[in-house]
Amino acid sequence: MRPLLLGVASVVTVALLGACAQPVGEEETQASEDLLVSDDGLSRDVEVSADALAVPRAGHESLLDLPAGKLIVGRRGGAKNPDGFLRRVRSVTTEGSKIVIHTDAAALSDAIVSGDLHETSSPALADPGSSSTSLRPREFGGVLGGKIDISNAVVLDERDIGSSTGATSVSGVKLAAHAEVTSGYIDFRPRVETDLRFVHRKLEHFRVSATADLDAKFEVDIDVKGEGSVTTELSRSVKTTKKKQLIKFPRMRLPPQFVGPVPVYEAIELAVVLGCDFTIKGDVHVRTGLQVQGHFSAGASYGASGWQKLGSAPTFKVTPTFDAVAAGNLEVVCGLSPQVSVLFYDMAGPTLSVGPYVSAEVDNTSGSLKWGVYPGVHADLAAELSLFDRSIASSSLSIFDWKSDKPLLGNAE
Repeated sequence: MRPLLLGVASVVTVALLGACAQPVGEEETQASEDLLVSDDGLSRDVEVSADALAVPRAGHESLLDLPAGKLIVGRRGGAKNPDGFLRRVRSVTTEGSKIVIHTDAAALSDAIVSGDLHETSSPALADPGSSSTSLRPREFGGVLGGKIDISNAVVLDERDIGSSTGATSVSGVKLAAHAEVTSGYIDFRPRVETDLRFVHRKLEHFRVSATADLDAKFEVDIDVKGEGSVTTELSRSVKTTKKKQLIKFPRMRLPPQFVGPVPVYEAIELAVVLGCDFTIKGDVHVRTGLQVQGHFSAGASYGASGWQKLGSAPTFKVTPTFDAVAAGNLEVVCGLSPQVSVLFYDMAGPTLSVGPYVSAEVDNTSGSLKWGVYPGVHADLAAELSLFDRSIASSSLSIFDWKSDKPLLGNAE
């Protein structure tokens, strides 16, 4: 992955503040007998793609005899194999001087008959002024942080609402819109834990949780203009949803864990997404946002009884902002969502999103402006469980969604 700071800085550091793995007793551990663990030479030479593994033929001729259905697990290696791999062989061919192993995705339950995995790590968004992008181990319990500037991020940049190629006409009125983060920052320090247990080739238990201190601010300037007499001709609302990834940090690769002979490689990715739902009717020029400081704990566990939500109610201090220069009718919900994604080998796993949002409602239908600003906070989990056990589909879960029932700013009742 490459860092993205939208003109703020081009260098980002993610640091591993501490990672620990708890070994599993040999009596509890069993790996598949039909499993090939790559040696250092293969891991170094292999080129990994979505459905194939390619290696130089010289020195790897024995791979030509791999039977279809064979499981193969690879250690992390060279630049073309940074995450390791877990695959099932479909066929083997030669292409010039290369051996190409055509593969299908495999699940951890294919390779691990019985065993446990546990990982605890504390990544953090680092000061963008850092001069290095390498991972630097830190002492346990250490904290690394820094406010990341997210100003000037454009959320809604189409020339016309609902169309990127031409005008949108609603009741004879052509609308053009622009929404931009005029000021903002984020400081996010999560502690992430994952637990897995496999019994008789089945995922018996899965748990992921994150606790985080969050200090963030964002203000979004929304400007909508119509060509024509908007107040008399615009008879219905226009809805649009936009999301903008503000920050995307390099993958943080954790030390491997071993379940018997099987090396399991886990990594964490951090990203920050700003998403807005707009419902607009008429000319609008509004600036809204919030500042929030608080602590969040959220997660979920999966087992025989299905999903169980984890975590306590968030504790935070929130200050909403609002400024209407000339307002028509608007309902907008904008949220800043730090996302923690857990990966195994090069396969995406669960993604936990925890973050604040602001709901602003403006009504100028009668010429008497009524408005209200309602802060909130949410936590959601999108879990790709098929990488653990192919018999289980992906799922999503709303862990909590709190919204103030009264406006903290405004004259709405």
